[in-house]
Amino acid sequence: MQATGGCAAMNAKDPDEERKGLGRMQVKAIPPEQDASPIWTGQVMIKHPNSNGMLLDTDTGGYIPKRYV
Repeated sequence: MQATGGCAAMNAKDPDEERKGLGRMQVKAIPPEQDASPIWTGQVMIKHPNSNGMLLDTDTGGYIPKRYV
């Protein structure tokens, strides 16, 4: 199995709103380029908002707790 890319999404302005749909997935099956090849590929995207624990909450002045999915 291979994995490429990474999440470069901006942080949400409202973390509670961002958690809606947490874990939602989109799966795309990609057929082989040649008819003789039995190998299919695919792409999976999962909604996974994360906080690294180093972001400041502008309303409270404290840090947003870390949370990884």
